Amino acid sequence: MILYYFVVRYDQIIIVNYEEKALMTIHNLDNGVPFVQHIKPDGSTTDSYQDVSNEVKSHLMSNMLGQMIFTRMFDQKVVEMQKKQEVHFYTSSEGEEAVGIGLTNAVNLEDRLLMAYRQHPAHVMRGEGINCVDMMVRTMLFMDGDEQGNVFEAVNSQDFPICVPIGTQCVHAVGVAMAMKIRKEHSVAVTVIGDGGTSEGDFYVSLNAAGTWNLPLVFVIINNQWAISVPRKHQSGAETLAQKGFAGGIKNCVQVDGNDVVAVYSVMKEALDRARRGEGPSVIEAMTYRLGNHTTIDDARRYRKNTDVECAREKEPIVRLRKHLESVDMWNSNKEEQHIAECSDAIDTAVERYKSFKDEDPEAIIDFMHATLPDALKMQRDQIGVRAKQLEERSS
Repeated sequence: MILYYFVVRYDQIIIVNYEEKALMTIHNLDNGVPFVQHIKPDGSTTDSYQDVSNEVKSHLMSNMLGQMIFTRMFDQKVVEMQKKQEVHFYTSSEGEEAVGIGLTNAVNLEDRLLMAYRQHPAHVMRGEGINCVDMMVRTMLFMDGDEQGNVFEAVNSQDFPICVPIGTQCVHAVGVAMAMKIRKEHSVAVTVIGDGGTSEGDFYVSLNAAGTWNLPLVFVIINNQWAISVPRKHQSGAETLAQKGFAGGIKNCVQVDGNDVVAVYSVMKEALDRARRGEGPSVIEAMTYRLGNHTTIDDARRYRKNTDVECAREKEPIVRLRKHLESVDMWNSNKEEQHIAECSDAIDTAVERYKSFKDEDPEAIIDFMHATLPDALKMQRDQIGVRAKQLEERSS
């Protein structure tokens, strides 16, 4: 007896023969994942560029180039500080700037961002652009292990703190999106995860819940080709990471050139508009490349070929958009020099403020765990205080 059963999901019927272990697809799922690109690596445009709005073409592109340059400069500054042990740790976004800047310009202020530890460009640019000194300070504090770095109220209390455990921000985003739907808010939750994070159970659970409940939620996958030292090809057998959304009943699943900030912005805008119209969640896979190390304690030379990195640099987002804007007389060296000077001043101001921050007392690790501390924690708090005082006396 041959046992068959049918699995029906979005745009595909799969017939599984358990005895012969055969798999036949009536519809090729890959055809359901479009790839969007407006600006090519050499700065020229694709046919789809004609669909880009005049607002984007007139001024938003140059603004986003300025933001990406600022982000790169801030990255370089903090990496330099880490080498001097002025910051304990840092996760560079070099090469991925177009994703953070593209999505930040697409969302509204009332939308909520639920991000991982490499998306600080989006947090820094949120609200005040390069003048957002407070968020630069918060980013440096966070990377230095100071909990004050997760206090966002000064900029935008809607956004969630940086999430370090892999994939859990997706579960949080489901809860936030469900609350928005219940309250009938005209806002959207946006969560960002890396290609390695899409192998986590939390990611799959979140896709399923978002699709089942038709939530106003956008999943952004930053496919930078490496999950620390594990290449994308070892992460998943799926042809695309975007198509994973189909299994959760999510209809809008797309790939975008993650080095093309205009394409990222456009795809994000469409996904956000769909969510606001009640058309449910989206999955966006941004194809990019992590040019730097995974973190400042990583050495990517141990597992990556330098030729691959150099090849990726030819497609990176800043050079690409600069070439395009120069070709249409919207950017030049004088404008860039002036912008760099403004960025330097803002970054220097943030660094000075960061260095003036007073470290919290060691007891602070316990102070905010409960409204009223139980006796056991009071005892531990006292012990921490005594030990900290002993260490201070010993070092003086």
